[in-house]
Parts: sequence; structure tokens; C-alpha cells
Amino acid sequence: MKKYLLILVLALIGFSCSQENEFDGNNSVQNGFQVNSEFIDLSVGSGNQQAGMIKVNSNEDEVKIKWISDPSFNIDTTQTSLSMKNGQGVLPIKWQRKQENGAYAPSNILFKAGVVITSGEEEKFIPLYHVQNLDSTKVAENIRTRAGEAGEPRISSIEFVPANPVMGENGAVLLVKLTNVEQAVVDYSNIRTSHNIDINETDLPTLLTGTQSVLKFKWKDANVRPAAFAIPVLFYAFELVNPVSFTLVWNPEEQTLSVNPEKHDVAYTGGVASSQIICNTSWIANKGSESWFTMTPTSGKGNGMIEFTVSENSGEARSATVTIIAGEVSKEITINQVAKENELIVEPISHSVTSAGGTVTSSITSNIAWTATKGSETWFTMTPANGNGNGKITFTVSPNATLESRSANVTVTAGSISKVITISQTGQDVALSVAPTEHSVSNTGGTVASSITSNTTWTVTKGSESWFTMTPASGSGNGKVSFTVSPNTTISARSAKVIVTAGSLTKEITISQNAGVVSLTVNPVSHSVSKAGGKVISNITCNTVWTVSKGSENWLNIDKTVGNGNGSISITVNANTGAARSGKVTISAAGVKREVVVTQEVGSTEAGPGNVTIEDWNGQTNQDVIGGEL
Repeated sequence: MKKYLLILVLALIGFSCSQENEFDGNNSVQNGFQVNSEFIDLSVGSGNQQAGMIKVNSNEDEVKIKWISDPSFNIDTTQTSLSMKNGQGVLPIKWQRKQENGAYAPSNILFKAGVVITSGEEEKFIPLYHVQNLDSTKVAENIRTRAGEAGEPRISSIEFVPANPVMGENGAVLLVKLTNVEQAVVDYSNIRTSHNIDINETDLPTLLTGTQSVLKFKWKDANVRPAAFAIPVLFYAFELVNPVSFTLVWNPEEQTLSVNPEKHDVAYTGGVASSQIICNTSWIANKGSESWFTMTPTSGKGNGMIEFTVSENSGEARSATVTIIAGEVSKEITINQVAKENELIVEPISHSVTSAGGTVTSSITSNIAWTATKGSETWFTMTPANGNGNGKITFTVSPNATLESRSANVTVTAGSISKVITISQTGQDVALSVAPTEHSVSNTGGTVASSITSNTTWTVTKGSESWFTMTPASGSGNGKVSFTVSPNTTISARSAKVIVTAGSLTKEITISQNAGVVSLTVNPVSHSVSKAGGKVISNITCNTVWTVSKGSENWLNIDKTVGNGNGSISITVNANTGAARSGKVTISAAGVKREVVVTQEVGSTEAGPGNVTIEDWNGQTNQDVIGGEL
């Protein structure tokens, strides 16, 4: 821990070299906006309630303050603005309250927070660090390690996968990749209570470390869905000049609404009629000022029924419209009532028959003679074709041997009134079966096949996996699909899914293959080095992750301790001033080990003067720092 804290302090001091505590005119200034600090070390003032301050210059009358912190950090985040007097202001950085031990600073916590200062369209992010319990350490103020001053520049970035996650019924998951970023502070403040997002430190941490982190956005109330939103989530990092962000999106499904039936023809004697409401949200029913019928209920949520009670008609034929409204969607139901003179009511006016066929009936209510006529369709019959007064018509529908649905109309006429009865029949259900649905293939590869049984056309689709092929990709009726699997040269088992689709039916076939054998080769496996020392290289050929280790020999140094796939290791041998010596370097991969033996001839017993080279963690060397203290 002390080593880690020392590295952090060195980085902070290295970053702050050549920075002045007051405005010196060299800081970046845009539109008169300037701050005097690139970061604040809170440990300096950890014994007092005020841990530090930031001096601000701005042409604005007021700048906005936004804190990026966690309650456990105990930073006072109540100040949200700072007034400018003569273009200047001072923002105090204060602890919120005393701890149980009587101190203001939190105990045993190393953290990075931050404050965003916004002036007009410009903003600056000032990191706030707290490091405590350090041993007394002298740090040379002239040491400055800056990536990019030598060698290839280091590019820091934060990447989001996906770029803008979309909330689903089960929420959303986001992968955050940090490249050359030690820590990133996440700002969730744009997420409001009304968005129904569960904000907790486990799923949505405010401080990210490492190279990859997963953020899990979940609904706080699983039964509640908010209105559509697009929420920006900001990330701040010491290594980035400006914050980066992604947008969390929620697009709720559109309102759906249908009514059945949409029209009622009521006899002059009146009666009760009802329509089914099919809806995925709340709805209301509105009618005009008509007093000759009532309806109940006048509102509902989801699927339901609405009932109309119609009074007897002693006058002319009449009609009214009821409007069902669900959000932006509306449907109309028409209520028709005939006059007393001529009457024709047909119920129901539509029939839906399965592919197996069957018999259905419509009732005829009339006070005069009526006739029923149909087209040339031969797949159903009706009886009778006419009548007088009340009666019924029976329709006998033959089985449908095809996959296609079919329909026909029958017209019932009484005087000048006519009604249409619709007969609809579904087609045969699509059939699809696959056997077997799982294949287990050895690591040497091979060919396997699945039989497909169907009564229609089908297709077979796979992912982007290149380690197996399939044929054919489509067919009709019964058939089979073959899979040719390549040998597995990796040490990981692998699997893939193939989807067979016929109409609206799908089946999955799983192709699994065993892991391959570990392969590890090292060349050369021995090195002979002169007494002057030097550097030797061994090449590694491997199909998995490998590690490198050595014994306690301090005269041997290896350039890496882990690798993946093919690569090489560099072994540096110090000059020998004593007897001949040898050491071993061990390469291991999944239980398989190889050794590289390094031998060095007898050396000289005399040692001359020389320079001491200090190599920092970025690969830079400073031969001018000799005899200084770190």
C-alpha cells in the first residue's frame, strides 16, 4: 500500500511541476476563464475543516459549481455557484462534518473526486485527491515524468460498448474500457427519480479503476416504465482534458389499441351489446350527448369489455359513435339502431374457423322476409338461404389443407336493409422439428448432421463463427443440414448456435467442440553469456496464455512475466565479477512448463567506476539524477 501511495504522490507532484499557486498568465485562458489549480491534494489540509481552495477568474458574474463525489468521501458539496467580484472568486474545498475520531478527513480511504467549474460555455474539471498515512518521504521537486516526452506518446481514452445503451425490459448493460486512464469518476446526476433507474454503488459505481468495468442499469420498480428518455452520463478522468459521455436511451413501446366489434346493429326494441377492448395501456371511452343508450365502464387499463345498453326506438333509425382513446391512439365504435318499420339484425357478423373446419351459426332478427347469398366458394355451405322473421343461418366449413388463410362474405338482405357476414378460416399451422438439437464434436473436428421435418420452406442461419460451415442454408419440407467442424487448436472449448426458421417457428441447434491440447515451445532453451553480461532472447510459440518466472538470482532480469500466444522474452544478464554461474527461467502454460538455462563464464574481480542509470515506469532514463533522494 505504501508503495502504491508513493507512486500516486509522485505522479501528482510530477503533474504539478512548473504550476504556480497563483495565476501566472501561463494557464489556459478562454474568454477570461481561468483557475489556479490543476488538482487539489486534500491530505494537505486533512486536519482542518477547510482542506483547500481554488481561485477562479471569469468575465461572468457567476460560475456554476458541480461536484463529482461520494457521500463516504465527506466532501461538502452544498455550494453550486460562485459569485465573481471584479472578475475573481475563491471556491473553498471543505469537509462536511467531523468523523467519529474527531478528525474531518475520512480514515483509511484513498480516493479521487472532482469539481466541475463552468463559466458560460467553458468548463474545467479539477480532480480532488486524498492520500493519508504516508511515511515521511522526501520527493525531489525536479523529477517530472510525463508520457510523450520520449518514445511513443500514450493516448488516454474511455470507450463505451455499446456506444449508447438502450434500456430494455431487463435494463441495460454497458462495458467501459479505460486506456491509459488510472481512474474515472462517473457522474449520474442527470438520472432523475422519475426515470425509475436503480442507482446503487454495486451496479453503478462512481469510481472506476482497472482496464474494464461493467455498468448495470436496472429498473428500480419492475412494474413501472417511465416516459421515453435520453440521459447523458459523464465521465471525468485526470488524464483527459474534457469529460466524455454516453447517452442512456429508453424508447417505450407504442400504444396499441383495437376494438371488436367496431359496429353494433341493434333492433328497434333495444338491448345490450358489448365490444372487447385490446390495449396495452390505460384507455377512456367518450360518447356524445345521446340519451338513448348508456355505456359502462367509461375507462379502463389493459384488456377489457365495454357494454352498451340501448333503449327501444319508437322513431327513425339512429346512430351514434363512441370513441376509445389510448394515449395517441383512438378507435371508434358505431351504434346503429333501426327504425321500427323494417328490421334486420345479424349476430354475429363475423366467424373465425380453425383449419380443421367446423360449423358456425348467425342469428337473424327481422320483422320481414330475408335472403342470404354467397359467392362461388366451394369450401363452405350455408343453410337456409332464406327465411321470414327471426331465424338462423348455419355455415359448414371444410378443413383447410393449405397454409394460407381464406375468407368469404355472405350478404343477408331484408327489404332495403342488408348485412354482411364474414367467414374467415386459418391455414394449417406451420410444423417444424429438428433432431438432434445438440452436437458434441471432438477437438479433432468432423462432420455432424441434423434432420429437419417441416410442411413449408425453412432457412438455417449461423453467427460469424468461422470454425464450422453448414450446408444447405435453406430447404422446403423434410431435409437435413450438415455441419463440418474444423480442428480446435486452442485450449478452450467452444460452442455456437444455429437457428432453423420456418414461418414464425424457430428451433436451435447447438454445436459444441472440446478444447484442444496445450502447445508450448521455447527456442532456444539455453544461453551462454560472457562475463560482461548482456541481453539474450528466447522465442515462445504457444496457443494460450503463458507466464514467466525465475529463481532468486538477482543477476538475471526478465522483461515480462506474462504473455499470450506467440511472443518472446528478453533476459538481461548483469556483468560477472565472480565465479561462473547459471540460472533458470521457467515458462508455464496451463500446466505445461519449459525451462531456459542461462550460464555465464567466470568474471573479473575488479570493478571500475560507471554511471548509474535510473529507469522510470514509462521506460525513460535519467542519467543526470545521481545521488539524489527519492
